[in-house]
Amino acid sequence: MTSYLPDHLIPLNFVTEIIYPRRQIQNQTLIDLFNALSGPYGFLNLKLLPEGKGALFAGQKGHRCEILEDKTIVREDTNVISFENYCETTMALLEKILGELAPPVFVGQQNIVRMLYPLSSARAANQFLMESFLHVPDSLGQALGRPLAGIGLRLVFPPTQKTPNEFQLRIEPFFRDQTQLFVENMGRFFPPFRDLKEIRERLAATYDFLKASLQAML
Repeated sequence: MTSYLPDHLIPLNFVTEIIYPRRQIQNQTLIDLFNALSGPYGFLNLKLLPEGKGALFAGQKGHRCEILEDKTIVREDTNVISFENYCETTMALLEKILGELAPPVFVGQQNIVRMLYPLSSARAANQFLMESFLHVPDSLGQALGRPLAGIGLRLVFPPTQKTPNEFQLRIEPFFRDQTQLFVENMGRFFPPFRDLKEIRERLAATYDFLKASLQAML
């Protein structure tokens, strides 16, 4: 095992999906939202979807927002400074969008937090995972006629009565640089809610579970 160092986590990608009852959104509303948000949030392109199904606001390098009939999705791929920065920007963006759409209730939320974690040992990530968690027979690649390039974990934590949400944790090598682990936690939150502040709390819960899982496993 290796020591867990939380300040070594590197942000890679964040996704937040807010689900609400299906509703028709006028194109003019979407155009007005784009005009209001493009400057402050760096959106460069507007794509209206056919049949009034919503719109896509796109910025640079994976920065985008999808406003659909039944959900709004915020994605940030390469401009992430920190989780806290992502939360602050995303909450401000969602407050403007959802305030304009004014759904009567939010029926669910899904978050994805993806991070990189550099290993402190000299072992490659693939070797670390095999030695620490998974035993794979040396003969497996030979039996299948293919070399084994990587191995990973997927752990599913179902809802409980006390915590009615689901976490799905993935840990695998970051194949572009196997001195690092790729770590993903997807949090699905089922109870309906009305207060936008709960979005931030659920984002924090997804991130905190990822950190706690690494601490428990490394």
